Amino acid sequence: MELTTNADNSFVWERVLTETHTLHIVARDVRRERTGIHAQVRLRINNGGLAYDTFNVTRQEDRTRLARSAHGQFRNGLESEYPLDFMKHDLDEFCQALEELYDEGRFELCHYDADEDVPKVKEIVRNLVLEGAGTIIFAPPDSGKSYTLMAIAGAVATGNCNIWEVERRDVLYVNIERSAVSMRRRFKMVAAALGIKGKNHQLEFLQAKGMPFTSIARKITRWKVDHPQGILAVDSISRAGYGSLNEDEVANKIIDYLNGYGTWIAIGHTPRADSDHIFGSIHFDAGEDVGVKLSRDDKPDGTLGISMEVVKANDMAKPPIAYIGLVFNKDGLQTIRRASIKEFPKLIEAKKQSNTDKVCAYLAEVGKASATKIAEMTKVPRSKVSLFLNTSELFVSLGRDGREAMYGLKRDQEDEVLPF
Repeated sequence: MELTTNADNSFVWERVLTETHTLHIVARDVRRERTGIHAQVRLRINNGGLAYDTFNVTRQEDRTRLARSAHGQFRNGLESEYPLDFMKHDLDEFCQALEELYDEGRFELCHYDADEDVPKVKEIVRNLVLEGAGTIIFAPPDSGKSYTLMAIAGAVATGNCNIWEVERRDVLYVNIERSAVSMRRRFKMVAAALGIKGKNHQLEFLQAKGMPFTSIARKITRWKVDHPQGILAVDSISRAGYGSLNEDEVANKIIDYLNGYGTWIAIGHTPRADSDHIFGSIHFDAGEDVGVKLSRDDKPDGTLGISMEVVKANDMAKPPIAYIGLVFNKDGLQTIRRASIKEFPKLIEAKKQSNTDKVCAYLAEVGKASATKIAEMTKVPRSKVSLFLNTSELFVSLGRDGREAMYGLKRDQEDEVLPF
């Protein structure tokens, strides 16, 4: 028995019963659980439904019950043309083929040619989102994560932004965190800040506050079929609904679910006592391709400074920390712009600094200095400072001040804006 796989990841088989009647058996939401392959299996005659159920397809009693239920809907002599035993046999064969196809047909053995050219990694958002990969932005509550994610989604959906370098793609913003009214209000502010007008964008919202991933999977799948190059923005994985985030199996299910849709960027939260990693199982860290730690610094004038530190990067080098500024007034968000560490010095404390980081931060503050002065102020051994200054591309020589050679940061490092 050969099954047909559709674009929405459903599996279909059909049998012609008469000149005017065709039986269709369809399996959706197919997945492997600990006890076996589970799926929603539906039997139809032409376009009319007979019966359906969600069950473990390896269980004979469940298949028998579904076949009896469907066959009981036959009328006008069709039940004698196609007896129950025949339907039960076809359903058994379908479920066996489904199990084999799901476990084996999805995978191929590959023999790579070491000399063959391979496509380069494509960055949909430079240094943040890679095609076919997953990015998790994590931070404590009330750190600007949702505004940042929505701004990134809006930038990608328009393909035009002066904050990030992006490639335009359709975007589905999956909201399972906030009310639709709240999201509508936030989008209006973000759109104004980014210069998005009317419906001049390819950003759609799936409003599903409080709904688990399993309840919205089919809707997302249909969207993905219509937008095969589109990306998902998920707010947030903490609401996925699979169970405790500390459980390894739950973390793997969430990551596998998101990976099934190709390119995605999601929000995660951090533990109360540690803001350096996402809350939950270590498999969140293992499963993400890009991990971005957000930190915030508030200024009295209503400006929120956010640092975006890439702490994990598969298939790319870790970029310098990027900074953005979100300007608020009594009416809410007004502006989103690039920023620098000079505006938000407290954000230096949010990063676990290496010796190179300490040298960069000091030079960003004073402009230029000698190796001796840098070593004195940063407590980094002078020999290491001298090595950094003379070998790293981050620094430039600025001539001499008396007998001392002076050094500074390259201009793009001095401002420490998003690297484009």
